[in-house]
Amino acid sequence: MNFKDIIIPSAADDCVVYAAEKLKEYVFKVSGVLLSIGEKPCGGNFFSLGKTSAVSGEEYAEFTADITGDGYGIFVRGGGNVYLAAKTSRGLMYAAYGYVEKYLSVRFLTAEAEYVPTSDIIIPQRDYVTNPDFAMRAYLVGDTFQKNADFDHIARTGVVDLFTEVDSAHGGQRKVYGRNCNHNFHLYCPFEVYGNEHPEFYRFFYVNGTITPTIDITNGITDDGKLDETLDISVAKIVIDEMKKDLAKYPQAEVFCYTQEDGPYYYDSERNRALEKKYKRSGILVRFCNVIVRELNKYLKESGSSRTIKLMTFAYDYAKDAPVREENGVIVPIDDTVKADDNLIIQMALFRNGYYGYFSDKQYPHVKDAFEKWPAVAKEFWFWGYDANFHRYLAYFDSVNNISDDVRGFKQRGITYLCINGSYETKRIWQSNLRAYVYRKCMWNTTLDCNALADEYINLYYKEGAAAVKGIMKLFHENNLCMEKDGLPVRCENFGTDERPEGNPVKMLYNAISIIEDGEKAIENSKRSNDEKKELSRRLAEVKATPLMLIYDNYYFYYPDATDEEYLNAKKAFFDNATYAGIDYVAENWTLKQYADEPGTSEKFVKLGETDPRYDEPPHCLTK
Repeated sequence: MNFKDIIIPSAADDCVVYAAEKLKEYVFKVSGVLLSIGEKPCGGNFFSLGKTSAVSGEEYAEFTADITGDGYGIFVRGGGNVYLAAKTSRGLMYAAYGYVEKYLSVRFLTAEAEYVPTSDIIIPQRDYVTNPDFAMRAYLVGDTFQKNADFDHIARTGVVDLFTEVDSAHGGQRKVYGRNCNHNFHLYCPFEVYGNEHPEFYRFFYVNGTITPTIDITNGITDDGKLDETLDISVAKIVIDEMKKDLAKYPQAEVFCYTQEDGPYYYDSERNRALEKKYKRSGILVRFCNVIVRELNKYLKESGSSRTIKLMTFAYDYAKDAPVREENGVIVPIDDTVKADDNLIIQMALFRNGYYGYFSDKQYPHVKDAFEKWPAVAKEFWFWGYDANFHRYLAYFDSVNNISDDVRGFKQRGITYLCINGSYETKRIWQSNLRAYVYRKCMWNTTLDCNALADEYINLYYKEGAAAVKGIMKLFHENNLCMEKDGLPVRCENFGTDERPEGNPVKMLYNAISIIEDGEKAIENSKRSNDEKKELSRRLAEVKATPLMLIYDNYYFYYPDATDEEYLNAKKAFFDNATYAGIDYVAENWTLKQYADEPGTSEKFVKLGETDPRYDEPPHCLTK
């Protein structure tokens, strides 16, 4: 085929132009063919991007008939011309990257690493249409999150979240807004404005040196769950007025986020406790949010607007348990006042055990209950998952095997926005980068095999070091299987204990280091350039940081009679490696530098005599 052009619409916006430029760039990288970009074909075969002069309106309507949301289609007509079609500019951007991935076999691994093979331009043999299984998709890790975000990587990995302000060329933002995005109760009833005259509206919590306020979400709500019009001023009326300001400021927004503070910061009072007994804390929240969203939509209608907005709030922490009861064996709302308005979205945010999937029979009861009971109350759901140990990012978090089953379960349960929270502050946690690759692909297509995707990523990213990475993942996973077999809790928890020594035999950790060192030798003995060897060794050092951290962190547990010199040698081994790897964070809000000033946790365990009685008789796997 004699490809010469990429055809774009005459009124192409910056997102479509960007898509064309990226298609041109990667076609050249793979094939060496340099295409031109224009509005009309100039001879030879071409790519048509969107509704161009090269396709009739009738034919384009046919192309897009089965496309929804961010989906796209790739079609071949007219002797080998390739037509990329979508209903949105973002969809056309995904179509360009989709062609590059599906037919040219390019792989976007991290923001800093990609796999680009060499081949001819490939002509698809049949039409291809794909629609994402979730309308919004996010895996929060450093390369796509806020201050560290790489917009190109956001675009090519299909990420659409609420947190990073993406420019229009890279797909733009979803039509969702919330002050601070999340955890914003107090921002819609600011203490500095109303606190002096109405201190009763607020409760304050002093945590880790920070004062966190929260508000009384019963204030301004009648006993029958309506707006109390007898009050001139109330928390409910203030929140409504503040949100009216946001309606005007963000006229394109379709969803507004109104969510509780991050933690167990609940306004407690005599009235609240009485309402709790009847409605649960979640019911109090739903009743308040019902009033807010109904009043806002009433206001829009009375203003002559055709606009209808939705409100999103959390089923999280103190509000995680659905406001339901059982009636003749059926789960029903406590009463009609806790039934979520049709325009109220519930985002479930549930801590879980990473070793077991969300829908495993062994999962925590509160997780199972949430999925079973909340549908009795609400119609639309988002989900916020946690995919790291935020107490120790480097602890082994054994969850990759669950991803396929989890995303299929979310889809089956009607989740429309799936957000998974990894080690969001940093680009240098190897496990989060791996799972980000797998999750992002599975969020688009839940039929994909998570283990095959993990294998692909490891092979392409680590190359000669891949066998070592697979080796230590197998080592940790088999250790967990062994613990489970012997009746010990396998604790891969979000603020958990998978970094504790009882579940990490020191012999296993030194075995893991030995496996990594074999990988380092394989890289050194390869025929790659010195620069390639250096980068591959650095990537492997990220992996090596896991066993080195676990040894250092728990050194006095493993070796209670160790000398200070031996302990400091273990510390040095970890920090030298972590520095070489470029690791900057070891935990949520905890940098490598801060960690250097802290003692290993096992020192505290030993001094305090902290032990878990379930480990008094170690299973066979812990004594090997």
